[in-house]
Amino acid sequence: MKVPFFDYKQYASEHRYTDWINDCLSTGFLIGGPAMSEFERSIENYTGIKHCIAVANATDAMEITFQYLKPPEKIPMHNLRRNLNVALRLHCVDPSG
Repeated sequence: MKVPFFDYKQYASEHRYTDWINDCLSTGFLIGGPAMSEFERSIENYTGIKHCIAVANATDAMEITFQYLKPPEKIPMHNLRRNLNVALRLHCVDPSG
């Protein structure tokens, strides 16, 4: 059985990547801006939540959450080093156990 290769050129054209890149270059917004606000509003509308704040990755999300909201008394780390690093940096866990 022949399995076709993933056609990235077709995938990219369907998702308007060149339009997004040109928008970024013409507006000067690489981070934030109208496109990000539109994305956050669409997530709010889709999920029914009051507020959506887009972040770059899960580590950023955890750091913001731990820094500005009261973290739970115990934070499960699931042996993921980056999660532990965030929790240690923000004094959310005791490194001595």
